[in-house]
Amino acid sequence: MFAKVKDTSVLVYPYTMDTLKSENPYTNFNGETNLIGLYEGTEDQIETGASIVEVTFLSMPNSKRNQIVTKNATPHKDDDGNWVLGYTITEKTGAELEQAEAETLLAYTEKVSYIKQEYAQNVSPESTLTEAKKAEWVSYFSALDNISELEGYPWVFDFPEMPTD
Repeated sequence: MFAKVKDTSVLVYPYTMDTLKSENPYTNFNGETNLIGLYEGTEDQIETGASIVEVTFLSMPNSKRNQIVTKNATPHKDDDGNWVLGYTITEKTGAELEQAEAETLLAYTEKVSYIKQEYAQNVSPESTLTEAKKAEWVSYFSALDNISELEGYPWVFDFPEMPTD
């Protein structure tokens, strides 16, 4: 991606070949594709003193549960002089935190329900598992019922470990 900039200001982003042609309607570019080189010496470049720069996309940063990561709409010049498109991290409001927690709790409730339905036959009287294995499954189901009591729940905790066959 490219941007049209002047000093530290972004004038146009993204800047494409179509943008170049529309800004310079009397210039024949002969199918050349080097956008940065093509812009140099155009009537728009001479008039505005702007330049075309390549924009590098930054990796999305890790965020905490109480943060929102938003991709920036326009690039900026970093400390090394490169034009980059990054992210902004903001703190969630109380309502946003409540919504995130409600969604997380619902996801865990659905997961626990699915596991119990999927493996209920393991504790039924008809099960071919040994009594010791059945007891492991009963203990596991009990741990699932009590996950809300685990330290760090619902954000950072160890989900109960499923018995092995």
